[in-house]
Amino acid sequence: MAKFDRFVIENLNMLFKRDYLSEEEVEFLVAIQYTIDENINAIMNKRTNSFYNVLELSTENNCSVTKIKEVLNSLQKKGIIYELVNWIPIEKKNEDERKRALFINPEVFFSKSENDINLILASTVKKNDIIEQNNIKLPFKIVIERGSAKLYRKLNFKWIN
Repeated sequence: MAKFDRFVIENLNMLFKRDYLSEEEVEFLVAIQYTIDENINAIMNKRTNSFYNVLELSTENNCSVTKIKEVLNSLQKKGIIYELVNWIPIEKKNEDERKRALFINPEVFFSKSENDINLILASTVKKNDIIEQNNIKLPFKIVIERGSAKLYRKLNFKWIN
C-alpha cells in the first residue's frame, strides 16, 4: 500500500534522491501545501478565493519576489507545477501582480484523494509529462480510465516504459 500524506511520498522521495528537486523546492512545496485547493489542486488564496500573484506568494512565505519567481520557474520547468493560462482576458498589470493559475502535479501532491484527481489537470500532466521526459520513472502515475483519473502504482499495470 502506498503512503500518502497529501504528498505522494514515494514519488517525492525518488525525485529528491535523483537530485531532481532541491531542498529549497521541497521546502517551498511544504510551505504552500495549506494553500492548495482540494478540488482543482491549484495554489489558491483561500481568503480571497482567487489565484495568488507572485507578490502575494512572496509576502505569505516571507520571501523575496525574486526568490519566489526562481522557485516557481524551476518547479514549472521540472513539471512539478503547471501554469494553465487563459489568453483571452490578458490582465494589463505588472507581471508580479498578475494572478497566476498554478497547479501542483498530482503525481507529487494531491489535495483531495488519490482516487479522485482533477481530470483536466491529469490530462495536462499526462500529455506534458516533463518528469518522465527527464527519464525519471515515478512509482505512482496518473491513469485515466472511464472519465476519471487516479494514481496507481506503476507495477500494477505492467507498463513497458
